[in-house]
Parts: sequence; structure tokens; C-alpha cells
Amino acid sequence: MKKRSSKKGIIIAAVIILIMAVLAYMGYGAYGARESRIQAERVLLAMAEVVPGFESGGNAESPEAAGRTWDGGIKAITIEGHSIVGCLEVPALDIRVPVTSEDEKEEGFVYYGNRSDSVSGAGGLKICGSRHGVFGNLSELEPGDAAFFIDIDGRRYEYRVVTQYHLKTWDEGGNDMMLCYSTDDKTEFIVGFSAE
Repeated sequence: MKKRSSKKGIIIAAVIILIMAVLAYMGYGAYGARESRIQAERVLLAMAEVVPGFESGGNAESPEAAGRTWDGGIKAITIEGHSIVGCLEVPALDIRVPVTSEDEKEEGFVYYGNRSDSVSGAGGLKICGSRHGVFGNLSELEPGDAAFFIDIDGRRYEYRVVTQYHLKTWDEGGNDMMLCYSTDDKTEFIVGFSAE
């Protein structure tokens, strides 16, 4: 009888320890995500001080008028220890986040991904994020919804949603801007935009 009660006690203690460990891990993750969001807000505040016209939404300019191609040679500045290339705004999803030049998977940030098939004119801008974070509602965008990219020189580029799809290789897409997140090891969910 004592053996059975002893085993039962050990099992209960093990389950309690496991539950406590899971809760501690979840709490740590939530704390880290909160701190990352706070840091992203600090970066946006700092951008308001160093990027011309940032608070007023930048200087409206079409990518073609600026003669820009997003070919991997994008300009960056360091703010709060992050290499920042600009800010992404998607009003329909209430997104306004800093864009880093590095593959940072930090909550509150998205990152610029160089496209292998750079398109002439406006094309080649690829911005990646987490489907469990900033881009959690990306699939809710509809054709015609606007997105804006403000670079560190204060130029504001406007894009409109044209399509959504899944890609296995970047050569399959030819949009002026793509917002994406990984759905698995080989596939990306993409929202494609054309320049205004």
C-alpha cells in the first residue's frame, strides 16, 4: 500500500514540476516579447529624431521617381543597437514597425530580405516578419489595401495589395513589394504589392 502511495506522490510531484516549468517558460517568453516591443517603440521614437519628416509620414515619392531599385544595397543606420533601414506601415492591420537590415526575429520588428530576382524600377523590396508576431494577421489584407515604407532618408513609398500566395522559391514572385512569413521550412506566405 505504501509503495502505491509513494509512486502516486512521485508522479504528482513530477507533474507539478513539469507544469511549473512550462509556466515559467511561457512567462519568460511573454516577458521577452514585451521587452522587444518596448525596444521597437524606442527605435520608432529615435527615428522621429533622425529621419527627416518621419513623424509627418515622410516625403511622398514613388519608387520610380526616386530612381530606386531594392537590390540589396539599401542604406541603414544604427539605432538602439539595431541596423535600421526604415519603417513599415500597414494601416489596415494597425502595423507601424521598424525594419532592420538583419534577419532579426524579435517581436515588434520586421526585417528587409534581399530578393534574388530584383525587379527594375520599384521592385525587389521584401519584408519578412513572424506569423506569430507582427504579421499574425497578414492574410486579412485585401486587394487595394495600402502599405508604406519610409526609408532612413525620409522618402515614403506607397504600395497597394494585389495578391496573396505561397512560394517555394523567390523566382516565382514579381511584385514591387512583398510582405512574408515562413509557413514551414520550404514555403513562405506572401502578400504581393504594386507601387503606386
